[in-house]
Amino acid sequence: MKLLVIGRGLASLAAATVIAAACMPSSDAITDRPWSLSEINGAAPAVPGRIEFAADGTYTTQPGCNTGGGAYSIRANTISIEPGPMTAMACGEPADSQEQAFLAVLGAEPRFEIETGSGRLRLTDATGALVFVTP
Repeated sequence: MKLLVIGRGLASLAAATVIAAACMPSSDAITDRPWSLSEINGAAPAVPGRIEFAADGTYTTQPGCNTGGGAYSIRANTISIEPGPMTAMACGEPADSQEQAFLAVLGAEPRFEIETGSGRLRLTDATGALVFVTP
């Protein structure tokens, strides 16, 4: 009788693990598609912004008027960004402020999720939130 209870407990634990894994975003959900900035810290972006994650672990971005890229890695539901070269043009406001806020979120190992229903990519950390859409 005790073995039956333990067996059911293990089956329930295995099912819960499978369900939890299915809810966690994976790198496949965000790679090889362009993501356009639709919201930054709860407001519409002042200038267009974008990011694209490649399956090979690299990314390209345009957080304001500058462009750049680097490497990234995903661990559970966080993205670790390793910045690479980026252009350094003075953009003027409001692009400069947007770019600083955008890069602050990326540099803080943000949590990421794909919103159910809308399919929007949300990157959040203590400094703010970036929301992206893809065509």
